[in-house]
Amino acid sequence: MTTMNMLSNLLIAVGAAIMLLNIKKSFEVTRLLKIAAQNQSQPLKSLLLLHLLLMISFFIGYVVVLVAVNSTEFLIGNLFVGIIFFSGAIFVLLGIVLQKKMIRSIEANRSETVAATDKLAANQEELARTNRNLKQEIFEHKETSENLKRSYDTQKVVNEILKKSLEESHVNKIAAHCLDLI
Repeated sequence: MTTMNMLSNLLIAVGAAIMLLNIKKSFEVTRLLKIAAQNQSQPLKSLLLLHLLLMISFFIGYVVVLVAVNSTEFLIGNLFVGIIFFSGAIFVLLGIVLQKKMIRSIEANRSETVAATDKLAANQEELARTNRNLKQEIFEHKETSENLKRSYDTQKVVNEILKKSLEESHVNKIAAHCLDLI
């Protein structure tokens, strides 16, 4: 076996190993997707399943090419195929890593949104409580104002009666004046 042949075999074998790792990470992405998008995951599940099937077929292709490379004499072609398959495995790995990061970002944003919503709900309840307290204070102020007006009016009548009683000596006139005031 020549050095080129061994290098091709190594690249294809490492590519196959990376593809297996990609398949494993694809299952992690699917699990994260279930957490992040519980009710919107059906279209994404279909795409992830297709992606997984393509990775499995790509893995099978690695194995087939690895066997074929060892049974043929086209060394330059074998190296080229090995580089392409290795690059494909790296590409898929990067794609899955990016998907994972995006899903984690979505989950973090969702968590922040839930926290902000909870804070807004708490603020809303606080505002409603403050509003109820202000309405109660307004009611009490109106009631106090009415009581003060009644007290003022009563004092005014009593003051008029006392004033009239000092001016008039006749009880009937004082009584008539009192009735007029009331």
